[in-house]
Amino acid sequence: MIDSVKRDIINVLKGGYRALKNKEVAELRDLSNHTIHNASIFRDKDSVSIAIIIFSLSKILEKNQYRQGNEWKGFYKGCLSFLDTARSSLDKDNFENYSNTMSEFFKFISIFDRKMNLFIDNVLDNAKIKKGCRVYEHGISIGCAADLFGLTHWELMNYIGNTTISDYNITMSMSDRIKMVKEIFKIK
Repeated sequence: MIDSVKRDIINVLKGGYRALKNKEVAELRDLSNHTIHNASIFRDKDSVSIAIIIFSLSKILEKNQYRQGNEWKGFYKGCLSFLDTARSSLDKDNFENYSNTMSEFFKFISIFDRKMNLFIDNVLDNAKIKKGCRVYEHGISIGCAADLFGLTHWELMNYIGNTTISDYNITMSMSDRIKMVKEIFKIK
């Protein structure tokens, strides 16, 4: 894992812990959007994973139905524990434990979402699509964005087609593309 990406993820995990503890939905969304930058530049799966999880937590936290259920207290404590364990693992450069923790975190959110049965669509799938759209907004092709988030091109195109993003024909300027290549390859 690239050091700058690792530091960003650690900061997002710390911020996510604080925001979840304080029930700050907007802060969770901002943290999730922050990681999209790394995902766009480095095509980094760890940044993608944390963006999806943090965004999913923001969606769950904003729904009162979730917080009123009997399952909420255990879910809430579990999420705080996962965030803390993931951060601690990265602090110690224990990437295997970090990866295992994130996999279990995804399962934990998915099981909670199914138990609550409040969304017609899975909260994690929606998060993948929305974050894939954000990467596309950063100038990455639909194909690359879909691959990065484990989506089909059709899933992502269907969502983007229902937004106004494609109406603006957003692309990166040549100077931004050169800057991005220089960052990727560490060219001065």
